[in-house]
Amino acid sequence: MRTTRKPKNPVEYSDVLVRNLAGLIRHTFKQERDYLEHLSVTERHSDGTFEKWAPKDIIAHNMYWRRRCNETLAYTLRGIPAPQYADYHQMNAENYAQYQNTPLLTIVKEAEQTVIALSDNLARFTAEDLLTSDKYPWQKGHPLIGYVLSNGAIHPITHIASSYIAYGMGQYAVYIQWRLLDAVLRLTDAPDVVALCQYDLACMYANSNMPAKVFPLLEAAFVARPELVAWSQEDADLDPIRADERYLNLIQKPQA
Repeated sequence: MRTTRKPKNPVEYSDVLVRNLAGLIRHTFKQERDYLEHLSVTERHSDGTFEKWAPKDIIAHNMYWRRRCNETLAYTLRGIPAPQYADYHQMNAENYAQYQNTPLLTIVKEAEQTVIALSDNLARFTAEDLLTSDKYPWQKGHPLIGYVLSNGAIHPITHIASSYIAYGMGQYAVYIQWRLLDAVLRLTDAPDVVALCQYDLACMYANSNMPAKVFPLLEAAFVARPELVAWSQEDADLDPIRADERYLNLIQKPQA
């Protein structure tokens, strides 16, 4: 992905930023389709459970959160607060039940339409809308671009990377997670946004038997987003380094 340079013309900059942001979301969905192609036919069309998702369940889950993001952006454009949604565990369970018996091809087509709709909606925002930290109170001081990236690219790639690890492709999981961090940095260097990618990359390293690479990333993520300290203590992705003294020291370190 090209770096989002900052032209002198603010309108041109907005166009470039929004185009590259939408491009990253579309590229992420392409990686989801590529992930399906890496699997055997049996794996691709397998059935899962809510506790252990099959590939089609992952695609449906990613689609759900992109759709929720798009709905929230639509409310934001109208100047109306988005409705208070249910607990995310409940929403995940409801979405799983809705698509549990839906064929994979149907889910992929619906997911593609969701990506297109999200890309179209993003075109109505400016760089100022996306990058100003205090523009939308419901974002609690975080820039809107972080919310869009989290639901459109960061969260989906993490699920795909975790599944690659489950299928014995840990090195490739690390690779796509690292590429995502690089792509995000080309869009924004906001520490609280970059921290989400750093945290997820640390998780991939932890599950790929590369513990030395985990802790610098976790430390940077914890500094930028202190709430990740508590999250990490419940995150199964960090179980491989849970008892490591370096991790224990990090979570006990006072955060700003």
